[in-house]
Amino acid sequence: MNAYDLGRRAGTMLAEAAAGCKVSAAYEAEFSAYVEAVAAKAMKKAADDLASEGASAFEIDIFQRSAQHSFRQGLAAVGGSAESSGATH
Repeated sequence: MNAYDLGRRAGTMLAEAAAGCKVSAAYEAEFSAYVEAVAAKAMKKAADDLASEGASAFEIDIFQRSAQHSFRQGLAAVGGSAESSGATH
């Protein structure tokens, strides 16, 4: 599996996990910020793991961009707040 596909899969899985959580409207903004932080931490850990396995800086960059894009796309598709929070691609 190449870095792009791996990133896409990681981002999609994170978005699906977040979408499965139901939160009352009162806590939606706080939950969205938490989801963004957890996703960023998971993507950073995965990138570090790729680096320790010998991936090039280019491959790691492709992985990170792909994962972030897929995550934000997935959240937007289910009405998540990556877009509404002002987060950029």
